[in-house]
Amino acid sequence: MSAQPTPHHAAPRLLVSYQDTTPEAALARADTLAVIAFGTQADDGIDDPRLLRVRLDPLGPAPLEVWTGRAPVTHGRDGDIAWSQDGALLFGAIELDEPDAHDGIASVAETVYQRLTAFVVARGYPHLLRVWNYFDDITQGEGDDERYRRFCVGRARALTDVDPTTLPAATAIGRATDAPHRLQVYWLAAREPGTPLENPRQVSAYRYPRRYGPQSPGFARAMLPMKGADMPLMLSGTAAIVGHESQHHDDIEAQLDE
Repeated sequence: MSAQPTPHHAAPRLLVSYQDTTPEAALARADTLAVIAFGTQADDGIDDPRLLRVRLDPLGPAPLEVWTGRAPVTHGRDGDIAWSQDGALLFGAIELDEPDAHDGIASVAETVYQRLTAFVVARGYPHLLRVWNYFDDITQGEGDDERYRRFCVGRARALTDVDPTTLPAATAIGRATDAPHRLQVYWLAAREPGTPLENPRQVSAYRYPRRYGPQSPGFARAMLPMKGADMPLMLSGTAAIVGHESQHHDDIEAQLDE
């Protein structure tokens, strides 16, 4: 499906809820931007760009994560990218196999972020607010060969012209799956920029020292939505860190307190 951009809304709205419902019921609403289903059991044969399946099995029940914007929502596919939009906000997702080369995760990260950034600009939603990255064996590899470090290198190669102080909130989440390895990225973008926020107790991720890899991670600690928006604060997936050091090893309660 192809659609022209819907009229601009002065006040973006996003409600994120967790619903014990079916994908069909959630997608039937005219204001549904995205439905995210977790776990391998999420493969139900529905072909809708707004339905995203994340192959990460939960420990318990997995209600659907439903993003609600403003009606009418239009949606479609542009090559490998699935998208939906409501005139103020854009949801998008892309998933690509890694090439067989040694540095496959860096290569596919660069490709994904090149396509992502070109797409949001072309559709008129150039401001990334929040990005989710899922890929296999995230901590595999020693030193600078660790897959997360190589992912950061590839992402940075695609974002060379981006001011690090304008980076979106983001997470990188590992999973263990059978071959081939795949990188799955989805995002929320807007016509108007939000305000990146940093934690005064932490060194900004994009200023991490060399000991964490050849390329510092590219994300903000949080993103404050634009003025007048009816949206939640968007937090990144940050561990119990003070300065740039992880704290409270093997003490989950203390980590949560931090």
